[in-house]
Amino acid sequence: MQNQNTILEDISAEIGYTATSALCGWYGGREIRVPINYRPDHRIAQIIGQAAFRRLVCAFGGEELFIPKDRAQKTHRHNRIVFDMFSRGASVSAVCA
Repeated sequence: MQNQNTILEDISAEIGYTATSALCGWYGGREIRVPINYRPDHRIAQIIGQAAFRRLVCAFGGEELFIPKDRAQKTHRHNRIVFDMFSRGASVSAVCA
């Protein structure tokens, strides 16, 4: 009996662990549509980086991928919220409240 890779293992093999973790942090538990053509201004490119996005498009372009929740997703989501708050000018005390 063969061991099948999960979609995260397949994605990680193409774009790397760090980019896959970022993808899970933003889209974990949801489905994404990978565009057929590479566009540097695409939201996913901004999240995982241009090189990783290029590889994602080459490997999965035109596919809808369900991005499972990663164990570290809660941490990534928290980091995203903190980043967003600081980006909007929130103070440290407001972020920690």
